[in-house]
Amino acid sequence: MRIGELAAASGHPTRTIRFYETRGLLPEPTRSTNGYRVYTDADSHRLEFIRNAQTAGLTLTEIASVIHLRDDGTPPCSHVNELLDAKLADVQQRLDQLTELRSELQELVRRGRTREQCVPCSAGRRRTECGLDDGALRSGCEHRVESYGTTRNEREGATKCQHWIEHVTDGASQRARG
Repeated sequence: MRIGELAAASGHPTRTIRFYETRGLLPEPTRSTNGYRVYTDADSHRLEFIRNAQTAGLTLTEIASVIHLRDDGTPPCSHVNELLDAKLADVQQRLDQLTELRSELQELVRRGRTREQCVPCSAGRRRTECGLDDGALRSGCEHRVESYGTTRNEREGATKCQHWIEHVTDGASQRARG
């Protein structure tokens, strides 16, 4: 079969098939007398394997390592299991991180729904208070613009209110213009 037929049968664009050839994922096809690439059912099966391996999360480099083992006559089963174990561990780690993020977001939403919309700060200014205030702005306002530090620790240690943020932002804008 020609490359167009293989592409139609496998669902891979012809450009992808050629790319896989250059990466060593597909063997160099034989050529017909007129120079067309000639593919076999084995190439179609290999493309199916590549697609399944990508769906399982394997990279092309990892897939190539499995194919090379297979082509050398070595059963790749233990290598595949190692790769899949590593992918499974990565997925578990991401799930743990997402679960933690979900809990944090749920807590922020809960806090935001139990607060009044605006509260005055000690300077008589008003700021919007929402679920993010406790985490990003810290609740309570000490209106300490003068204590804005130059070191990271000093900046992170300052309790911020909306007025403080506006003042610092205005000051930064003025310094940039000046």
